[in-house]
Amino acid sequence: MNILWQFVKSGQFNAVLCGIIWALAFPNYEIAALAYIVPGYLLIVVQNKNRSTAFRLGYLCGLVYSCISLHWLLYIPVKFAPIVGWLALCAYLALYPAIWSWLVNRLVSNPVMKKSNTIFLFILPLIAAIIWVGLEVVRSRFLTGFPWNLLGVSQFRIVPLIQISSITGVYGVSFLIVWFSTAIAIGFSALIKDPLHKWRTAKLGIAVPLLVIVIIYAYSARLVIDYYKTPKDEEIKIALIQPSIPQTMIWDRTENSNRFSRLMELCQMALSSKPDILILPEAAIPDLFRYHQETYESITRLAKEHKVWLIIGADDAEPSTTDTNSALYYNSSFLISPEGFIEDRYSKQHLVMFGEYVPLIRWLPFLKHLTPIGDSCFTPGKGPVEFLIRLDRDSGKLYLRTSTIICFEDVIPHLVRRHITDNLDFLVNLTNDGWFRESSAQLQHVANAVFRAVENRRPLIRCTNNGLTCWIDSTGAIFDEYFGNSKDIYGPGFKIIQLPLRHRDGQTIYTRYGDWFGWSCVVISILLTIGIWGNGYLIAKLSKRDSNL
Repeated sequence: MNILWQFVKSGQFNAVLCGIIWALAFPNYEIAALAYIVPGYLLIVVQNKNRSTAFRLGYLCGLVYSCISLHWLLYIPVKFAPIVGWLALCAYLALYPAIWSWLVNRLVSNPVMKKSNTIFLFILPLIAAIIWVGLEVVRSRFLTGFPWNLLGVSQFRIVPLIQISSITGVYGVSFLIVWFSTAIAIGFSALIKDPLHKWRTAKLGIAVPLLVIVIIYAYSARLVIDYYKTPKDEEIKIALIQPSIPQTMIWDRTENSNRFSRLMELCQMALSSKPDILILPEAAIPDLFRYHQETYESITRLAKEHKVWLIIGADDAEPSTTDTNSALYYNSSFLISPEGFIEDRYSKQHLVMFGEYVPLIRWLPFLKHLTPIGDSCFTPGKGPVEFLIRLDRDSGKLYLRTSTIICFEDVIPHLVRRHITDNLDFLVNLTNDGWFRESSAQLQHVANAVFRAVENRRPLIRCTNNGLTCWIDSTGAIFDEYFGNSKDIYGPGFKIIQLPLRHRDGQTIYTRYGDWFGWSCVVISILLTIGIWGNGYLIAKLSKRDSNL
């Protein structure tokens, strides 16, 4: 019993438990309140440890969290590669909480911090939050970036709180969580050591971030209420098709005819409601749309017969400019007019490593055997494209402007903001989450996408092969999650949504200035790291001199 109790008190046990709690804050579990435990709990776990132990415990926590929350990577229907990719990605992501733990451990043990109650109880939580956000920004950019499930994303259902994202991006929500969590941890740690002298300071240290959160919540709740009071300028009827094609069928070219027939059946059923726009997701169209005559004629004929605008996801190709015997392949979306013409095309800019391209394949050709795509790599697109849709109304022509983002792109804050113009009415995400079968990947994907709508104050329509076909309004509220009364989000079907268009107030602070808040945290974190390192070096030198004397 004593051995068991010693294990429960050990740093390893608490680091693992912290990682589990962290994972439970995200879908499928969605216990958002648990996110406020994680940073403070991790700080307590590492604060009295030496530097290397703090790093290891932070790494263990991050590894457990990543392995649980990203377990859906194991569902990719390819032998061996999924577990290798899952472990490699989780091992990499665990470095960020490890670095945070190491830096915060150095701060907690810093003599300057310990000397002043005010600095220790007020400033340290702020610094901890700044470093956390700085590391999230680096994670979102380094090696093409992986900003999936940043800490703030756990709050995607708390609509009033996440409105701060229109100013700071999702990083502002992460900042508030870490600030409040570490303030509680540091405050209670101080009270345990010296309850008589530190009660007032500790109480104020916790009260300040709590008060800031309450003020932001109350003010933002009022903004959300006012938003829904604003009259709708127009309402657009849009049909969203979710074919739910298994990934193995997508890779099987002999099934192209069957999957296309099923897709067209769903389209015909959806078009009976006479929508203004019909949207098909990424990977819905087999073959190269522009170059496969039967597919091209079927899709354009559908548009002409029903006088409907189409936005579809399909692969595309163009001759290579450097090699006349080869072609460049793209993951694209197309806008097709009711007359059956291709009006515009967008090609995905941010490709998924090992899913759409293989890094270093020229020098390490064996890597192609570890991926489902072999050497069939896509080429990244050149930039955002604005689709112009013209609808007939009794009052005349209604002009709508939208921009498509494909697959993982709606997870990347700094990429999506580049699609936003003053005249853009809404965003469309076409995605294929069928890679991960019926897992939490689909729910986590939409949780991340919520913040792109709030950051840029534009509705976001999500049309998925399987997962969560829905739409998100400018406040981040999710609509039309299910097919009727069913709670199954993964199966085939279609949804008819009524998208309200309200007056736009131009660009948000986030849209206009991007990650100003996040990069500020990066700069401050670098300066703090230099200061911590320099201070540690100075103390070591002074200690050595004193011992020599």
